[in-house]
Amino acid sequence: MVKKVLCLILFSAMYVAGWGQSKEQWVDSVFQQLSLEEKIGQLFMIEADLNSREAHQRLMDELKSHHLGGIIISSGSASAVKQNIEQYQAVSKTPLFVALDAEWGVGKTLDSAFSFPRPLILSALPESTFISTTKLLARQLKYIGINLNMGPNALVAKSGAKDTLYYFWGNDADHISRRLELYIKTLKTENILTGLSDFSSQWPLRNGSLAVNDPQQSIYKNLLASGADAVLPKSQTIPLSFERKALMQKMKFVPSAISNLLTNTQVEKSFDYDGLLMSNVPDIKLSKGKIRWGEPELFAFQSGNDILINPENIGFAVRKIKKLVRKEKVYTLQLERSVRKILGAKYDIRPEVNLPEIHPFHEDHLSLLTHKIQQASVSLISNKDLLLPLKILDNKKIASISIGISANNTFNQYLARYTEVDEYCAVLPQDSSVFTQLSDYDVVVAGIFPFAESWLKQALDQLKKINPKTKVILVYLGNPELIPSDENFDAVLATYDASEAMQEIAAEQIFGALPIVGHFPISTKFYASGSGITTEALGRLGYASPPEVEVDEKTLLKIKDIAYEAINAGATPGCRVLIARKGKVIYNKAFGWLTYENQIPVTEETIYDLASVTKVAATLQTTAFLYEKGLIDVNKKISVYLPELKGSNKEDFIIKDILTHQAGLWPYLPFWAQTMKDSLYMPNFYAPTRSELFPFEVTHNLFAAQAMKDSLWQWIIKSKIREKPARTPYDYRYSDMGFYMLQRLAERMLNQPMEDFLNQNLYDPLGANSLGYLPRLHFNANRIAPTEKDKLFRKSLLLGYVHDQGAAMHGGVAGHAGLFGTAMDLAKLGQLWLNKGSYAGLDYFKPETVSLFTGKQYANSRRGLGWDKRDFVNEAISPTSKYASPNTFGHTGFTGTCIWVDPDQDLIYIFLSNRVHPDMTNNKLLSMNIRTRIHDVVYESIFNFKGSPLNLSLQRN
Repeated sequence: MVKKVLCLILFSAMYVAGWGQSKEQWVDSVFQQLSLEEKIGQLFMIEADLNSREAHQRLMDELKSHHLGGIIISSGSASAVKQNIEQYQAVSKTPLFVALDAEWGVGKTLDSAFSFPRPLILSALPESTFISTTKLLARQLKYIGINLNMGPNALVAKSGAKDTLYYFWGNDADHISRRLELYIKTLKTENILTGLSDFSSQWPLRNGSLAVNDPQQSIYKNLLASGADAVLPKSQTIPLSFERKALMQKMKFVPSAISNLLTNTQVEKSFDYDGLLMSNVPDIKLSKGKIRWGEPELFAFQSGNDILINPENIGFAVRKIKKLVRKEKVYTLQLERSVRKILGAKYDIRPEVNLPEIHPFHEDHLSLLTHKIQQASVSLISNKDLLLPLKILDNKKIASISIGISANNTFNQYLARYTEVDEYCAVLPQDSSVFTQLSDYDVVVAGIFPFAESWLKQALDQLKKINPKTKVILVYLGNPELIPSDENFDAVLATYDASEAMQEIAAEQIFGALPIVGHFPISTKFYASGSGITTEALGRLGYASPPEVEVDEKTLLKIKDIAYEAINAGATPGCRVLIARKGKVIYNKAFGWLTYENQIPVTEETIYDLASVTKVAATLQTTAFLYEKGLIDVNKKISVYLPELKGSNKEDFIIKDILTHQAGLWPYLPFWAQTMKDSLYMPNFYAPTRSELFPFEVTHNLFAAQAMKDSLWQWIIKSKIREKPARTPYDYRYSDMGFYMLQRLAERMLNQPMEDFLNQNLYDPLGANSLGYLPRLHFNANRIAPTEKDKLFRKSLLLGYVHDQGAAMHGGVAGHAGLFGTAMDLAKLGQLWLNKGSYAGLDYFKPETVSLFTGKQYANSRRGLGWDKRDFVNEAISPTSKYASPNTFGHTGFTGTCIWVDPDQDLIYIFLSNRVHPDMTNNKLLSMNIRTRIHDVVYESIFNFKGSPLNLSLQRN
């Protein structure tokens, strides 16, 4: 109802009420009610200068006194323009044309308004995305009140355009025609008219006629035929081959005036065009002498133009045209024809009463919209042997070389998030020796940045020398005209610019986190316009802003406050928080430092001791594998597979009960104390240096005996268990002991060390290179967060050594603890389970296996098989958010870590910290409930999202 009232305010009741009529009826009705002066007034459109109050008032006066046909917005802020347009429509007797040059968004002309990427990028979009984008442009225009878009530029880009190339829709006439025909037709479906401004008339002539095969002419011919609503000629000198040229020469008009006056005549005649013909009045000047008031407008009208733009004196112009019309009937008919055409066009842009409620300039949508368009524009113009996207990552040695920029760039940063990538760079020509180091790699990703264009040939020559067995992916992040032949490359990817966004997108597409759907928008010596190989996304984790997955970004700001509350209170020196939703990482931030000395900050590459997260991220993975392959039955006794347990108090333990922590195992046994006497290491268990007899590194100066693992296993077999009444099952009691046993089970059945199996079959294929045991063997110590300064057992700061004492005695590799990793790599594993067992096109587990292991097992216990879950009975001790769904699964770790996966919300939450540094008795992280409070905020950010997800198709065409 409110919007209907608004329409009545904007337009007189007489005309609004008539919108229900047919177009012919409405035009005839309005035309009959207009006086001669009002009809002539419909011919004029004047520029609206909104930068001064005086100019605004003059325009209001002109609209009231001369009943103008429309206005052209040339400047101002979007909000002010919207407000003023409403006032202009309100005082106008008939609906106004409101024109704006918004070829790539209203921000092209207006201040404080959004602009889409430039035409060349839009021209690379697949058809479905281009249509969606054009509809969003129409929504922008309608929101402000614009109904006539004076774009686009239909000129063919010339060779060597360089940076100006991005302001063209391409250099191939057929591609430009197809793209702009779709642009015009899409806007028309949204009740937005399109005017071809700067319509060029400089075409080759053949015997005084337009050249039939001229590419530029063919574009205009197609656009006029496909529904361009108006034509405004470009001011320029043209060959005088048109009708009425004698009159124009007699009047001694300047050449640009002749172009202005006569181009439309030729357009109408040559193309049988019946749209609106426009003329820019200020261009109509005499070569000598001064033209009289009203005569430029008169001559423009006499030349057959329907709309006269920026008249210099409307009063004089109206009087002269009125006198002409009354005197000569041919001009009476011309006026009627023009006014009816104008009214017909206005009927086509009649206002809608149910406009979208979403503000088209809402900040949550702007960066997302641009990012979506950029994603869809990237073009894969060569892809030999279907190299992209890279699917198999294990056993592949990958390098990247940045040409024209240092290795410290966004492109490399995102490549490294998917797998281990060695980074090289050749910033200047003299750095060419670095290319010789690339032949030892399986895959080389060569990013060519704009600064390399001055020595491009030299760089390409160096790339050609790489071992032919090495697969080379060329990513060209600049002017597409310069992209070389694919003769020496296995894949060629065009991003069109080197912005950080494009670097990120290209990296994601190379590894299959995003599809590639763009079409090459220009024609070159090596590639055809419109070419482009599409690829499907593999399902690897990608990156997005929170609104893209319906998460409120402002709510997420609370996480920073909670994290620093913990740091300032001394609960932990630092932490890492990661959130992924709908397959996209939307939050991955570091807070604080590795120690309280504040020397090394936490980064995305910081590796944490995951503590008991090991149980689900390592041991459980092997258990699920064995179950799925039929090698074990979780409902059988573990002694079936480990016969040494027969005759022990653990002989009857069911694997399922061990996984759910209700087999009756003792919660914790300090085995390390059995290897020390009077605070000294017993020599049969430890030595200060590594040797064949003492191979297991506990710390840098402490090595455990070869027999230590067997001793531990015997102690576990003989360890006490909990007491219970006869013939009653054990209740839930968390214990590490069972996962020592499950590690033993895995290694017995797999016939190899558990860590080797996990690396070969899980972590390496996932690209989760930081996940694993014994991180000091693989990574710089500065990347690893230290844990406790152990004063009782190891008597040193634990940096890269497992915090858990039992795992340390086990050589750092245990079933219950010992795994290290980054938040990002742990998220890959979480996404695998969220995907019901698959990741990046590879199946690791069957969906039914995932459902079994993550599901609640017993009525009196919250646990799944290995996985922990929300406690709905006693929320006070629940390890999850109070908002977590019943299907949520995950685990916590003693060092201050956790991972929680919620299938109902398609959500992953990871918190990593080293809260036990330097003292394991520091329980502030637990008492302050930091992990769970942040988990609550994650859910609140979903609940608080008020916008609508941007529906911009990235489908292939």
